[in-house]
Amino acid sequence: MASKLNNHDNPKNYFMAINLFDRVNNMMGAPVTKKESPVSSTKVEYEKTLPGAAIPTALAGIFELASSADGANKILDHLVNHRGDIENANSPCIDFTFGTTVDDVVNKVANYSGTTYADAHSTINDAARNGYRVLIQELVKETIKPEDITKYMVSQRHSILTHLPAELQMGHLLGDETIDDVSNKMEGPISNLMHKLGGSFSKSAK
Repeated sequence: MASKLNNHDNPKNYFMAINLFDRVNNMMGAPVTKKESPVSSTKVEYEKTLPGAAIPTALAGIFELASSADGANKILDHLVNHRGDIENANSPCIDFTFGTTVDDVVNKVANYSGTTYADAHSTINDAARNGYRVLIQELVKETIKPEDITKYMVSQRHSILTHLPAELQMGHLLGDETIDDVSNKMEGPISNLMHKLGGSFSKSAK
């Protein structure tokens, strides 16, 4: 059946109107804020905090999962058939998102933010759970196809990676070396154009 994300709006415009990172950040009390960069007006920097690493890491994990057909199918099933689990604060969304790489992801975030494994695990899990809650709120309103989830996450890629600390070097761990591209950490018209073009060739199309 055809996707019916919105009866009136172009799906591309619909996707772009929603900033997933901002929504999740607000749901978690808006702990991530920008700071002035001493180097460049286009380079974005953030305080080195646990939420500042955990939120974009969780959303980057969802992006990577959604970038394959199998992953997008898993997410759709999770959103539609396990909504109650996602609403549960103790839902293991971090395991669903990262699978066997959970420990490595958590250790990277814990080491970066100078916190414990338990605190890092809890915060990443909360961010992932809230990410899926936003997907439920925004996408699971009428029948959709897995590729609609992929398209939505592709539209969020630049925003997510702009916030992901380069120091974490998550690209290798998540199986996408382009995540660590320095241009992902920049903002401005040229950088935004680069990432719009990059999205056209994203591995999400695989």
